[in-house]
This record gives sequence, structure tokens and C-alpha cells, in this order.
Amino acid sequence: MKKSLSKKFLIAALPLAIMAGCAEQDTGKQLDHAKNALKNDNYQEALVTLKSVVQESPDSAEARLLLAQTYFEMGDMENAVSGYDRAMDAGASPVKLSDNYISATYAYADNNATLQAIEQLRSRSNYERSDFVQIIEALVLGRQGDKSSAQSVLSELEGQQLSQREETLLTLVDHFVVNTSKADEEVLQRAAAKGSDDWVTQSLIAEIQYGMGKTEVALENFQQLLEKKPAFLRLNFNIAESLIRLQRFEDAKPYIQEILKRYPNQALANQLSAIVAMSEEDFETATRRIEKAQNAGLSSALTHYVAGMSHFKQKNYEQAITNLERIVNQVSANHPAKQMYVAAKLQTGASNDALEIFNRSPEMVDDNAELSVVTGMRLIQDGFSSGAKQILSKVDAKNVQTEQQRQEVGLFKLIAGDETGMEMVRQSSQRILSQEAEGNTKQAKLILLTMKANEEGEDAARAQLNQWQQQEPDNIDNYLIAAEFEKYQGNYDALDAIYNKIAQLDSDNSAARNHKAARALEQEQYSDAFSQYMAILSDTVNDEAALRGAYLAAQNTKNAQNNTKDLVAQVTGNDDTTQYTKMYTHVLTGNMRSAIDIGKNANFPMETKPKAEFLLARAFLQSNQFDKAEYRLNKLVENEMSTPAVYYMLGRTQALQGAHDTAIRTLKPLVDQDTNVTDRAILLTADIYLSKKQPQQAQAALDKLNETQRKSAAAQLIQGKVAMANGNAGGAVEGLRQAYETSPNENTVQTLYRALKANGQQDKGLSLLKSHMENTGNTGDTRELYANELAKSNPQASIEQYRQIANNDKSNWRAMNNLAWLLNEQGQQDEAYKWIQQALKVKPNQSALLNTKKEIEAGM
Repeated sequence: MKKSLSKKFLIAALPLAIMAGCAEQDTGKQLDHAKNALKNDNYQEALVTLKSVVQESPDSAEARLLLAQTYFEMGDMENAVSGYDRAMDAGASPVKLSDNYISATYAYADNNATLQAIEQLRSRSNYERSDFVQIIEALVLGRQGDKSSAQSVLSELEGQQLSQREETLLTLVDHFVVNTSKADEEVLQRAAAKGSDDWVTQSLIAEIQYGMGKTEVALENFQQLLEKKPAFLRLNFNIAESLIRLQRFEDAKPYIQEILKRYPNQALANQLSAIVAMSEEDFETATRRIEKAQNAGLSSALTHYVAGMSHFKQKNYEQAITNLERIVNQVSANHPAKQMYVAAKLQTGASNDALEIFNRSPEMVDDNAELSVVTGMRLIQDGFSSGAKQILSKVDAKNVQTEQQRQEVGLFKLIAGDETGMEMVRQSSQRILSQEAEGNTKQAKLILLTMKANEEGEDAARAQLNQWQQQEPDNIDNYLIAAEFEKYQGNYDALDAIYNKIAQLDSDNSAARNHKAARALEQEQYSDAFSQYMAILSDTVNDEAALRGAYLAAQNTKNAQNNTKDLVAQVTGNDDTTQYTKMYTHVLTGNMRSAIDIGKNANFPMETKPKAEFLLARAFLQSNQFDKAEYRLNKLVENEMSTPAVYYMLGRTQALQGAHDTAIRTLKPLVDQDTNVTDRAILLTADIYLSKKQPQQAQAALDKLNETQRKSAAAQLIQGKVAMANGNAGGAVEGLRQAYETSPNENTVQTLYRALKANGQQDKGLSLLKSHMENTGNTGDTRELYANELAKSNPQASIEQYRQIANNDKSNWRAMNNLAWLLNEQGQQDEAYKWIQQALKVKPNQSALLNTKKEIEAGM
């Protein structure tokens, strides 16, 4: 039985053996055919044949080695590397392929990958040392900046018998990569004259030529190499880079597309594509391409420069800053990256950061006078006049192109405290006015008029003004200048006649209309003022001054509520109203929820974004969402959009949350510098010290105010609080009385009352509170204070006050609790029970309310 089975098995296996023998014979022929095709440079024919052989005989080391070699000769280095790896895995000796294998890996232009491939190759059995592999290792190490290790590798080659290829390659690596002090053009010319057929040597020569600025010669060599190896993608990079350097952007496109066609996310190709797109001012495409390059891991100085520029051109200033700050300290003062970085900082409101760049690179002032002036201007606007003076004092008039610009530079110099700007302003204004140069004649006249008033007196200035008006009686600018001049002189009585004249010449003039409305507001003609402001807003809906005026007028009209609603409807219902104006309208009118909704969801333009973020923080602050206000303000600081006003509000927000020490640290730079919020920062700092029960430190802060600032109501209020904290209630009363008379608000009246009470004048204090409520119609904190103070001496009067508070504010559970307690004390349990039940609806399970309820029920 066993013999019979064995015989059947052999008979069945015989055809398979015959087929296998035929297959081996066919494979041999196919390999011979492929070798012959490869020898005759028929790469496509060899490729087709070898792919067939590998499919039939996947374990054939010879077939895989020939396939890898075919890819290598074609220039398809990716498939060549993969093919060599599989050939070695199939048993091919590393000796036969090491040089080409490392050449193909080197073609990736990935230094780490090349070094890793060399290490893996050496770890394989049967590997024999290769001079070529060592030279490539030195080349890659040198390119990575590890010159010491590269030199060690080269030293191992001393005394070795090298082939002409290795000798040439070694010379190039030694002179132009590792020991660059030896770099000599004659050495390069001798190497090129040898006419090596090795593509590594040829491409290295071309790369060195490119690096030496011989772009045309390098381009020609790269193109010749590509003709020999059309699948060699790295050459497409080299050619595209050369063409871009020669500003032949259109010619570079096909080579870049050849790479992206096969590898859409290839980093360097996307970067080159971004550069070409920027040459065509297609910044949207440029941004998309450079982001692809960055996502693929590219992070060179050029990458950050291209990304920074593309974002900057699209007004994505925050992203521009993120990229440019990576290189800004590495480039020269006149490099566009540094100038663009400063401009982006200014666009985001971070003028102090821009100043820091100028401080590190002072030569930027001479290289870019215009940017220097803009930076100085923004520093002035942000309250950093000393920083502005640092920059503007170095701006030379010779570096400013036009008289108009010289005039502006001179003005900014003066504003920053640099007196050398005076003569610059005078000369440029005179040239503009005499029409020797183009410029704003109105501004020139206003400047010269101001100078004349300062130097020769008010009468001389008016004589000059009258002369201009006589020369050009219908020139509206002469009268607008007159208005500005009279404001400057404090002669407000003259403004009516001037603006009437302006209105006669141009009835739609916005300055005249705003003046007329403001006059009505001053004269307490609130309905008329409101109507005028509303008319202005119907023409220019985004006029912030008119919006503020309309709101103030509306609040003082008899129909305040309806007029305010009309204002909101007109402004927010206009198609031309910006999101910022809508948000500002809601903040003015106390609709913080709507303001917050807009602030969180609107996409504000970059020029408005910092203001909008600040307004959103203000809305959160006014709705007692202190943590959210602080978060928004910190984001402004982190995004380098901060101004002194931002730091002031941040300090205030921190103080309201009880973070007193943090608030003091935030405010300290404002206290120590001269900014537009320094006086407020000093007062807030003093108030915080009072909260910490440190009146001496509070007084030390107040001492930093100037004489004028000390007379303000806010300063007198804090000074009074300091006196009270020091036990000097009598000394506090007079200052607090002046503060209240200047600014009769809740804070001043309550503080003055406490001082009077502490000074033994409680009756006067109570009369003050009563009078204040009668004049203001107050139903809030002051009435609650008044009710509380009456509770012991006149409980019935206190009950009446609490009853009024509770009726007007259905959410004030504390007033309801006090009212219920007083009613219970007076034996009026039924009404008391009604109010305590109402309070518990507002604040269920509140312990104080439950205790009061318990006492009332006990009395019932």
C-alpha cells in the first residue's frame, strides 16, 4: 500500500518538477534579457522584464538586485533604496550594492536617513568597508554642522588608494563642506574639468556652484543631469531653486509640479510653490502651500520668512508674528523679516515689543525711516512717549522722502519731547503752504498758527488767521483751523460763530453738526441734542463720538427709556453698522449680554480686534464676570496686543477678585511710567492698599500724583479714605465734600456719609443721603445704606425705604429679608411673612432667610 502511494505521488509530482525546471530556465533567460537591456540603457524594457521575474520569483536576490539597479540608473531613488533593501533581505551581498545604495539614500536630501542607512548597512553580514560610503558619511556630517566628526571620518581615508571618483569627491567634501576655509574656485574648476560620470560628484559640483552664486552654470549642470536621470526628483528641486533665484518663476513651475504630482505633501516642493505664488501676489495659495510644508516638518529660516510674509500680506498678523519671531534675532537690521515683524507688532497693538526690536537693532532707524516714524507714532498713542523719543530722536530729516512726511516726523518728535522737531515742522509746513511741495495745507496752516501763537502771542496768530480768511473767504479749511485754534486757546465762546460760518459754507459738514449737537447737550436741551446726534448717526452710523453724545442726551430726556431704545434700533438695524459699533452700543446702553454675544462670535477685522477684545473684557467686568474679563485681558497681553489701558483694566479686575498683590504688580509699570492711565493706576493702587489696611502705602502712592491730579474728585475721594483709615475723620470730611460736589455719585456720597458719622455728624450725613436720593432718584445701594442706618433710630422710616427698594428690585433678597425682620419686630407678622416668602423664592434655602422665617412663624 505504501509503495503504491509513493509511486502515485512521484507520478503526480513529475509535471510540477518539469514546470519548475522550465521556470528556472525561463527566469535565467529573462535575467539575461534584462541585463542586456540595462547594458544598452533600455531602462524601461529592463524594468518591465525584472518586475515580471520578481513577481514569479520573489526570493531571487539577483533579480531584486538588478531591479534596484535599474531604478537607480533611471534616477528613481526612492524605489532604488527599497529595491536594494529587499535584495539584501533576499541574500544579495552588500559588497555588490553598498555604493549605489548609499548614493540613492543620499539623493533623498535627508541627512539623518542617510546616516541611519550607513549604520544599518555596516551592521549587515558580509559588509566590506567602502571609501565612497565613508566620503558620503563625511559629507552628510559636514552638512549637519558636525565638522569634528566629519573630519574624523576623512582622516581615516588618509593614505588610502582612492579611485579618481573618490579622490575628486573627497577633495570637494574636504574643501567646500568640512574645511570651508580651503574653499577655492580653482579647486572646483579642476574637479569639474575631470568630467566625472558619477551623478553624486556632478550634483555636488553643481550645488557648490549654486552656493557660490554661479546660478546659471549650476542650472545648466542640473538640467544636464536631469536629462540623464529623468526620474531623479531631487534634480527638480535643484532646478526649481535655481530658476527661482534667477526670478524665472514661471519656468520653475513645471519642475515643482513634477514633484508635487508624485508627492503632494512634499515639504520643500510646497515651500518652492509658495515662493512662486508670492511672486504672483497670490498670497492665499502661498499661505496654503507654506502651511503644508510646515505640517510636513519643514522649519528652516526661509520657511518661517515665507510663512511670515504670506500671513502678513493677508493681514493675519498674529500668525505672521509667530513665524517671524523665530528668525527676527538672526537677520540683519535691514532685512524685510525684521521690518515686517515690527509692522505686524504695530498692527496688533504691541508697540512696546516693536520698540524692543529697535533697541536691539538701532541701525533700523536709518534703514527704514518710515517704519521708525510709524513705530514712534504708535508708542505715543499707547502712552509710551519716552520710548517714542528714543526712536524719533534718531530719525534724520534727510532720510524722509517728502515734506508731508518731514512735517509729521517733526510733529511726532515734538510730541515725544524731542525739541529738534520744531524746526523740521516749521520748514516743511512753510514749503507746503507756499506750494513748493505737496502736502496738507490745512495741517500746515494749523501748525504754523500754533507756532506763531506760542512765539509771538495770541494777537499775532489771530492776525495771521484773518489774513488767510481774507485771502480765501470761501475756504472752509480756514474756519476749521480757526475753530481748532480757539479750542487750543480755550476760547470756547468764539466757536459758535465759527461753526455757523462753516455750516453756511457746507451744511453737511460733520464737525459743524457735531458742535451744534454738543452745544445743545451742554445747554441741557437734551431732546434737541438727541435729535441732532441721531441725524448724524443716520448719515455716519459708525461715528463713535456721535454715538456717545446720542446716548448721553437720551439718558437725560424725559423719555429716556424709549429714546435709548430708538438709538439702539437705529444703530444696530443699519446694514452699514460694524460689529464693533453694535457691540459698543450695547455696552453704552448696559446690554452686556448682547455685547458679550457679539464679542465672542463676531469676526472683527485686525485693525478693530484689539479694541473689540478690550470692549468684551469691559462687558464681562461690568456684568461682574471678573474671571472671564481677566481671561480676555490676559489673552490681549499674551497676544502682545496690550496697551496701558489693558494693564489698568487687568489690575482692576484682579483687585475685584481679591488678588491684591497681583493687581499691584500689574499696575506698577503704569505707576512708574508716564502713560495716559498713570493717574488712574495710582489711585487704584492706593485704593488696593486701603483694602489691605495699609494706609501709609496708600498715601505713598497718592504722593506720586501731580498738583492738578490731586484736585480731581477721584483723588480727593481716596485721600479722604486714607484720612479715615488713619483715624482722622474730621480731616477727611472737607476733601470728601469737595469730591462729592464735583462728582455726586454713589461712591462719593456713601464715603462722605461714613466720614460725617465717624466725626459725630450722623444727622448731617443722613440729610446728605436723603438729599442725594431726592436729586438722583436713587433706589440702589445708597437707599439701602440709608434704610440700614435708620433701622435703630427710626424703624418705621427704615421700613418705608426697604419697602421701596424691594418693590423696585424683585431680586434683592437682602432688602426683603431686612424688611421682613423689621416688620416682625414691629409686630406686623403677616406682611413680614409675605416678604420673607418672596425672598425665599429668589434665594431658596438661604440660611439667614430661613432663620428670619423661623422667627416670624414663632411670633405668629
